[in-house]
Amino acid sequence: PQVAACLANLGFVALDQGELSHAGESFHESLALFRGSGDQRNIAYVLGGLGTLAFLQGDYGGAAAIQEEALHVLRRLGAPQGVADTVSDLAHAVQRQGEIARAQELYVEALHRYRELGDPGGAAFVLAHLGRLACEKGDTAGAAALLHESFQVSQQIGEKPLLTEAVEGLAEVACVRGE
Repeated sequence: PQVAACLANLGFVALDQGELSHAGESFHESLALFRGSGDQRNIAYVLGGLGTLAFLQGDYGGAAAIQEEALHVLRRLGAPQGVADTVSDLAHAVQRQGEIARAQELYVEALHRYRELGDPGGAAFVLAHLGRLACEKGDTAGAAALLHESFQVSQQIGEKPLLTEAVEGLAEVACVRGE
């Protein structure tokens, strides 16, 4: 288990540093060891890393399939934060595949879960993505409301990357409106 955990951690460090091939090698080795030991929680953890890796490589279908597998494990384990995060990641992957209706359903589920958990950062992230989806569908008023809420929550918790995302979305809405 320690070797598998070290490999998983190396995978996440490599991912953060943009060393995608090294991340993939570490994740795959780690996943094989965790599967061998039956450690479901860490299987889900490493699958999350592999899903992120696939997403970053532009393999949105692969990312969605991996996130679906992780989600199945996390639901079975009853891991509410992991489920919320994975539903959000899955929504992002299917959005990139052009499955807008499914992405919206998943984002709404993630938002509900983040609010239940009292996770304002997760909620702000999802609100921004729901706002951008609304903008894509031509609902600029709905988009502006969702993005403004994301901005307010992000400001309250002091999350600059989330603030930036909300501001970029609001700018996009303004451009679509011709403002």
